[in-house]
Amino acid sequence: MKEKMRNMGIGAIGSVPWGTHLCQFYRTKEDLIDILVPYFKAGLENNEFCMWVTSEPLSEKEAKEVMRKALPHFDEFLKKGRIEIIPFNEWYIKEGAFNAKRVLKAWVDKLEKALSKNFDGMRLTGNTFWLEKENWKSFADYEEEINSVIGTYKMIAICTYHLDRCGASEIIDVVNNHQFALIRQEGKWELMESSGLKEAKDEVARSEAKYRSLVENIGQGVATVDLKGRFTYVNETLCKMIGYDEEGLLDKNFADFLHPDEKEKVFNLFCEGPKTLRRRRLHLEVRVIHKKGHVLDWYFSPTVFRHRGRILGFSTIISDITGRKKAEESLKNSAREWRATFNAVGDSVFLTDLEGRILRCNGAMGKLLGKLFSEIIGHTCRELLHSTLEPIEDCPLKRMLKSSRRQRGVLSISEHYFETTVDPVLDKGGALIGAVHIMTDVTQRKKAEEKLKRNREMLKASERSLREFSRKVLSVREEEKRKLAANLHDAVGSLAVDLSSRLGIIEREVKDSNLQGALEGLQQIKRTVKQEVRALKKIAREVRPPDLDIVGLPGALRTHFSNITKEARIKIDFSTSVDREIISDDAAIALYRTAQEALSNVINHANAKKVKVRLYSQYCTIKLNICDDGKGFDVKKFLGGTKVKGIGLRGMQERAESLNGRFTDLPP
Repeated sequence: MKEKMRNMGIGAIGSVPWGTHLCQFYRTKEDLIDILVPYFKAGLENNEFCMWVTSEPLSEKEAKEVMRKALPHFDEFLKKGRIEIIPFNEWYIKEGAFNAKRVLKAWVDKLEKALSKNFDGMRLTGNTFWLEKENWKSFADYEEEINSVIGTYKMIAICTYHLDRCGASEIIDVVNNHQFALIRQEGKWELMESSGLKEAKDEVARSEAKYRSLVENIGQGVATVDLKGRFTYVNETLCKMIGYDEEGLLDKNFADFLHPDEKEKVFNLFCEGPKTLRRRRLHLEVRVIHKKGHVLDWYFSPTVFRHRGRILGFSTIISDITGRKKAEESLKNSAREWRATFNAVGDSVFLTDLEGRILRCNGAMGKLLGKLFSEIIGHTCRELLHSTLEPIEDCPLKRMLKSSRRQRGVLSISEHYFETTVDPVLDKGGALIGAVHIMTDVTQRKKAEEKLKRNREMLKASERSLREFSRKVLSVREEEKRKLAANLHDAVGSLAVDLSSRLGIIEREVKDSNLQGALEGLQQIKRTVKQEVRALKKIAREVRPPDLDIVGLPGALRTHFSNITKEARIKIDFSTSVDREIISDDAAIALYRTAQEALSNVINHANAKKVKVRLYSQYCTIKLNICDDGKGFDVKKFLGGTKVKGIGLRGMQERAESLNGRFTDLPP
């Protein structure tokens, strides 16, 4: 009975029998999805156990996602164990190494287990992107053994190979170890049988037509060189990369196209290449000169090329990485510029995760904390800035986590104030993953604001004091007017009454012919009039001393001090060295009133016995110094208070400042 064929789900292949072993050459993740998704979909729909071993560029998670899109009930297949998708390091690499026998036995064990669960058989795939050069021979032997025994098992296998990781010799090995090879040509998947390619191991020329399309369409430069470094084969892509046609490259030495600085490195490769490549895989980046003269950056990983066991030269796939190198250099420059800018910012800037742990910070942050970066990274901002394990009250980070929007706040740290902004950091999907903190030192501004506030309060207090002072000045002025009016009224009134009375007496004395009595009465009236005139003159001096207009300020002060000395029994030492002509009328009256008020305070409050007064000019200014030996008081405190205690000192100060002068107390 003829065995039932298995549907591969791939249009280019159709149906195949159990024991089919083929390879797929791919370039992109989409190439893998294009073949493997329908491949496994068909297997699941036909009662086959499926196993997918993933590697870059298609991860385990991505493989499951694309299968879900193809099969709505894919998760049920996973749950029932009808398909397994695992990464390569859980299958090919165990205990750090690849073991062909172990992997072969594991495949057989999986098949036997699947058959025991009534599956028709097993289909599998394994991606070799993880494969390094040192493992290539053992893996090729493993593939060869699978190819020889798979026909006895109910298995179908597709092994996937990334073209960029395969040299010409590797491609030959892969095709030889599989029954078929899948390759995309001109946008279509085509199936290549390997019977002719096996024969190419004995005669490369006969096999060239079988795989030339593969090499020509790889999209990267492919070349072989002999042991002297001469090109023996170049593909069309390589010709386009360097600007020469095939004739301009064949039989030419590879070194002829190198940048002068690269020639020694490549010369050493050709001298020691075969021996070196047996130990490890080389990855080289070199600069070459394009036909038009500009420099290109190339990357290649050469492998030894053998024919019938004899080393003929090297084969390699060449990638033009000029754009990548420029992008890397641009990225490095951008990174340097960003770091320089980041550290040049005067504000403290740092990045935290959602727990407040600092992930990165600039130099200003380190300076603020007085710590090295190693002592900052990994610690929470609340721990370093506030010495607490819990967020502070009104923490801007805590508020940002709730709102996912920028938050601001002013933090007080070590007698400094910092205006802080916290901005959210989002991932590509818009999820919140961290925060950027910027702390600006606003201590001077805060101090200026506080000082301004205090000054405003003082200004308000001063305005209240000034209003009170003005009220008292008006009150004193009214009181002085009342006293002056009373004094004038009393003096003139009493004089008039006294004169009227005495004149009446004199009139009677004259009528009685008592001339002696009348004469004595007139003498007494004369004495009374003189006495009252002196009193009126004293009142006049208090209103405005006439001596200021007659003898000037020095003379007026000397007369005033002389009168005080007679009345108060106090010794006044007065000296002057200023001419009356240089003193303006306003200055003269201000200085006179100041001296008058000061002496009044000394007499009434100081209990002094001696007063020293000095009037002199200095540097175009006129100074009046008054010093006594009585008890003193704090003038600054008296004048600086907001409560008006009197108008004596304040009046003196106002007089001086009205003339652009100063009123100060002197040290004893």
